[in-house]
Amino acid sequence: MRQHPPIQDTLRRISLLAVLLLAAFLRLRKLGTSPFGFDAAVLSNLAALFLDTGIPPAQGMISSIGVNNPPLAVYIFSLPMLFTRDPVLLNGFVALVNVIGVWGCYALVRRHWGAWPALVAALFRAARGLACPGSCVGD
Repeated sequence: MRQHPPIQDTLRRISLLAVLLLAAFLRLRKLGTSPFGFDAAVLSNLAALFLDTGIPPAQGMISSIGVNNPPLAVYIFSLPMLFTRDPVLLNGFVALVNVIGVWGCYALVRRHWGAWPALVAALFRAARGLACPGSCVGD
């Protein structure tokens, strides 16, 4: 494995932090105006049912082609619902999960193509909301 000078590593870390901060800013800046659509409502109802009854769901939401999705999304969405059922805060949780997705994009691309292509890919993923305003929460 090739060693990089410390200045390059520092520059890469600062660049990644800037990309992640951009992703967080774009996703969290207008939570109150972000859409909370049908899918989010169904998912939150399934998560609330799971939390209220204590019965784990055997399936998740039904997809657009009629196939039942696995319940992982219900389990994940149940985490913030332990503390609140406010749609604005639930959108904030989804936004933060999307920021983790930007980091995941960076990690995946870095593993296969290197750090600089990973930063570019993460930047495109982070800035997606600039091209499609209002779409960041529903990434």
